[in-house]
Amino acid sequence: MHRLENLGERIAEADDRAARRLQELLDPSVSHTWLWNINLRCGSRMCEEDFLINISSRLGAQMVGEDAKCQLCGELLDRSVGHGLCCARSEATRGHYAVVSTVVDGLVTVDPGVRTEVSGLVPSADRPADILTTAGVPGASTAIDVTIAAPDAKAAGKDACATAFRRKMTRYHHYFPTLRRQGVIFRPMVWSAEGRAHPATSRLLENAIRLFRNRHGLEEAAAMRRRWRHEIGVALQRRKAAMLRAVMPKHSARQVWLSGGGLDDIHGQLPAISAAEEDMVVDA
Repeated sequence: MHRLENLGERIAEADDRAARRLQELLDPSVSHTWLWNINLRCGSRMCEEDFLINISSRLGAQMVGEDAKCQLCGELLDRSVGHGLCCARSEATRGHYAVVSTVVDGLVTVDPGVRTEVSGLVPSADRPADILTTAGVPGASTAIDVTIAAPDAKAAGKDACATAFRRKMTRYHHYFPTLRRQGVIFRPMVWSAEGRAHPATSRLLENAIRLFRNRHGLEEAAAMRRRWRHEIGVALQRRKAAMLRAVMPKHSARQVWLSGGGLDDIHGQLPAISAAEEDMVVDA
């Protein structure tokens, strides 16, 4: 552990972003099982492209050239493409709903009445509940707002999860009396883009697992916890890969084949050369 602390200090001196990433990944709430899972009986696995993008990001590899620009906003990209976690809004939204769906998959095992995208809880167009469940907090219904925070965002502060948690609590605090009168407690469920869970998120998940344990026993609950953490981790990593891929320069099918070797899924043939590539060959 002492050597690991020394390594963290040396990394922090050289690269502040790498130091933050290391601290995120060392947190015990982060699921790393996506790295080695290849058996679908043990849970979901990522496609090759997502896997390689996430490995490169985790290692801080230089994923683009020095002059590469974001495909969405035109801003110059950093070499490790951390910009993508702040820019790719469409992919962020799709990934958000994938995480919500995975959380619901676990909650429904102890709360068959769990609901999503619940409206009408507050007297406005706001919807403080991505998920409404009785399995979040003992003795009450819980309006859960799922949030995924980018550690490199300008407003993230030193702890992106804590900052996002406070921001959500501040945004909805004036609705708390209205929610309490309905027997509902509001709780943000926050993860960082690297997969670190806010302590309140861990408590929400553990309460659902405790209910599962009461019905199915200790051994089954331990297996359920392991599978649920894995599925949430995969959903978070797929979201991350999609966001990074969205801002990176696009490659033709033939360039993808040259780097990865995959054949055309339909015809089993090499991808045809594009018109732009053909012009380059003729000019040469």
